[in-house]
Amino acid sequence: VWDPRANKDRFAPSVVEVLQMMDETIEAFFQLPIPMHQDLLPDLVSGLDRGLQHYVSKTKSGC
Repeated sequence: VWDPRANKDRFAPSVVEVLQMMDETIEAFFQLPIPMHQDLLPDLVSGLDRGLQHYVSKTKSGC
């Protein structure tokens, strides 16, 4: 999740970087040695969705 206080220039990473982070998160999730990926997948997708919505909201408010 983007934190504007973490960046002195007060700008978000590009959407390309955000989508790359999401892709890496999904890749890492399926690499986990756990048998119940399908049970946890809705929580992962929900969290990624909330993070992306937050990013878009913060980016729009900075325009």
